[in-house]
Order: sequence, then structure tokens, then C-alpha cells
Amino acid sequence: IRARLMLIYQRLPLKRKGQRIIIGGAPDDLHELGPLMLAILLRDAGYAVEFLGPDNPLVDLAEYAAEENIRMVILSATTLESAMSLGQFKQILENKSPSLIFAYGGGAFTYKPELVQTTPGIYLGKTLTHSLERVHELLPPKK
Repeated sequence: IRARLMLIYQRLPLKRKGQRIIIGGAPDDLHELGPLMLAILLRDAGYAVEFLGPDNPLVDLAEYAAEENIRMVILSATTLESAMSLGQFKQILENKSPSLIFAYGGGAFTYKPELVQTTPGIYLGKTLTHSLERVHELLPPKK
């Protein structure tokens, strides 16, 4: 399934003038199908999406996002531990690039909805459809 999804993702054209988004997994989170599917949907909708895969170190990710003029970072967390690690990410991002939008989602927030209240950033919702709609609201695609 992952190989098929990557093939779809790679075949979609990268809109160089589209709003720049990076998507990946939270630290120590190895799940990647959900974020990859969202990357496909966003790339198909006209965003310049870069899929980073699972287990991303937060400080390096913030530095990369600031250097590359990224508009939004989306991270997925499926475990309690990986979800809790996201609590510090918004502050790290604000120190590097205050205008950058941080959004998150994943199974951890579905199974423990109280995590949404304690995780800074923007929760995208329980489904891919809701996540896509929220991204459109927060960062309308360039025409």
C-alpha cells in the first residue's frame, strides 16, 4: 500500500508556485500512511507539498521550514508519546519563523481527544476530508 501511495504522490506534479507545506510524522512515530495520503490530497489540490516521512526531529524540522520559506508544517502522531512531543514544537517554530502555521493530526488525538486541548497548534480533525478542509481555510491554495 505504501509503495502504491508513494507512486501516486510522486506522479502528481509539484506546483512550484503553490503554498509550501511539509508533512511528516512526529518524533518516534513510524506511521506514515495517513500523512502520505494527506500529502497526496494537498498536492492534488495545488499545494507545493513535501512529504518527509516518519520520525522527524523537531529542531531540525523547524530550521528547515524557516530556511525554505515553508508556510505550513503538518505533523501526525499516532502514539501518546509522539503526540506529547508536539507540545514544544509550536514554540520552537515561533522562534525560527513566527508566521509559519503549525497543524497536527493523527490517531493519538482521536483516541485521546483531551490531547487537543494541551497541544499548541491547530488540530486538523479526525478525517482526511476534515484535514483537507481545514488546510484550505488556513492556507487557501494559490490560483
